[in-house]
Amino acid sequence: MSQDAATDEPFTWPPAFDHLIRGNQAWLAERGETIIGSGHFRSGQLSGSVHTDFGPEDQDKDANQDYAMAWLPHDAKIRKRFRLILALGDGLTTSFRSEWASALVCSVALRALVEGALDVEPRDLARYAFNEAGRSLGRLADELTREPEASCPPGQFVSTWKYILRKGVLFQSTLTLAWLDRDFLRIAMVGDGGATWRGYHAPSPGQRAADRVLAECDLDRHQVCALGPADRNVREFDCWHEEKLNGPFLCALHTDGVGRGLGGNSRVLLDELEKLQAAGVENTARRFIEQAVEERPQDFDDNLTLAVIRTE
Repeated sequence: MSQDAATDEPFTWPPAFDHLIRGNQAWLAERGETIIGSGHFRSGQLSGSVHTDFGPEDQDKDANQDYAMAWLPHDAKIRKRFRLILALGDGLTTSFRSEWASALVCSVALRALVEGALDVEPRDLARYAFNEAGRSLGRLADELTREPEASCPPGQFVSTWKYILRKGVLFQSTLTLAWLDRDFLRIAMVGDGGATWRGYHAPSPGQRAADRVLAECDLDRHQVCALGPADRNVREFDCWHEEKLNGPFLCALHTDGVGRGLGGNSRVLLDELEKLQAAGVENTARRFIEQAVEERPQDFDDNLTLAVIRTE
C-alpha cells in the first residue's frame, strides 16, 4: 500500500453524528409516535404506512442508502399544526457514506419542522427545516476536515479523502418532507422524489376526481439536487405543493428507485395500493415493495422507499 493510504486503524464516526441521531429521535419519541424504517399507523380516519428496503440482492450497492420516518404527535398544541409528518431521504450513490446522510437529514429536518414557530408561513418553515438538515451535514463534514489524516477511512488514500472533504462529495442526500395539518397536505422536496394523489371527492355528481402526479421522478436526469456539505442552504425546492383537503384521499410518496420501477407511470401505484388495502393489508407500503422485488427485480433494481397516507 502506498504511504499516502490510510492506516488500518478502525474508523470511528464523529460523536456529533450519534448525538444528533439519538438526541433527535429521543426528542420526537417524547412527543409522539415515531416509526423508523417500516411500520403502519392509524389515528382516527387517518391511516398509512412507510417502508424502506435494500431492494434486489444482486444490485450494485452494498447498503440501503434510503431512510424513512413517520411521526404522529401526542401533544395537543403540536397537533394544531401537524397531524402527521413524513420524512424520506435517498442518499446519493456517488457520495461517500450517503446512507448516514439520509438518516441524519430525516431526523434533523423532522424535529426542526416541529420546533419551528407555529406562526411561520409553511413554506418558510419547510425551508428552515431543510437548512437545519444541510447545516448538520456541514458540521459533520467540518469535524472530519479538521483532522483528515485521523478521520480517513480504512483503505482510502489520504489525498483522495482530502479531495472528498474539500469538494464536499460526502454525506449527500435528497429529502422529502410531507405533513398534514387541519386543512392541507404540504410537500417539500429537494432531489428526485415522486408523489401522487387520488382524491375521492367527486367534482360533480357522477364524476370521479382525477388522479394527479404532484412530483414525478425525472428518469433522464443524471445530476440530482441534494443536501450536503457543499451546499448547506436551500433556496428553492424541486417540488413545493400544497393540497387543500376536501374529503377522503390517497397519497403515495417514494424515492426514485420506486419511480424507475414504475417506468414513470406512478398512477399505477395508487391502483396497486388500493388493491392491497382492499385485501386487508395494513402495511401496504411494505407489501408493495416486497411484491415488486419478488416479481420484477429487473425493474425495481435500487433501494426502494415508499410512504402511504390515506384518510377515510
